[in-house]
Parts: sequence; structure tokens; C-alpha cells
Amino acid sequence: MSLPQEIKQAVFSGTDGHLAAIISMKNNADEVQDDLTLIDSQTGELRKRVPFHQRLNALAVSPERRLVAIGGADMIVRVFD
Repeated sequence: MSLPQEIKQAVFSGTDGHLAAIISMKNNADEVQDDLTLIDSQTGELRKRVPFHQRLNALAVSPERRLVAIGGADMIVRVFD
């Protein structure tokens, strides 16, 4: 699987959890957009892609691989289940 954007940060969770959480950014001077992409790192299957019209600055995955947290330029932490 290839991403159409530049990868900014990636987190791979656990030895048995096949989750890759990736923040990528669009290289367009007219638009600020980062994406959160969740991929099954064993199969390459896309689980979810969520676009944000702002810069994302932080990414974390919980130890049990159930939650993904991101922090953005708006100073809000968002948690995905």
C-alpha cells in the first residue's frame, strides 16, 4: 500500500497487534491537511483514513492496541476506538 502524502509520523503497536498508525501530510501550499491512516501492518489492509484540515503533531497507540490518540494544532487530543 502506498500513501499519496508524505509520512510525518508512524507508530507500530505491539508484537501481536498488527496495527500501524500513520500521520501523513499533504504537500500543498494552499491547503493544510494531515491524515490519520490506520493499516493492518501484516496484510497492508486499510482500516481507516481520517482527514484533518490542520496540522497533527502527536500520535500514540495504547498498549492493548484498542485506542489511537492524536494531538493537533488546535490543542485538542482526539481518541479513536
